[in-house]
Amino acid sequence: MKPFPVLQLPEDLPPAMALALFEYFSEITDQIWQQYEAELVALILEEFDQPSDQMELDFYDDIEF
Repeated sequence: MKPFPVLQLPEDLPPAMALALFEYFSEITDQIWQQYEAELVALILEEFDQPSDQMELDFYDDIEF
């Protein structure tokens, strides 16, 4: 997959337009997460090379002090 080009915002971007863009992309991000959560988590874990299942810990074992 090709990396996306670096995005440069115009320096004269009005604050109202910046807010509108922020809200728009936040909504897109939320929709993508809702639709692809499991797949995205798996990809993120692959990036960090971590196992996807968690180790079970027994918090009720007796520890002698």
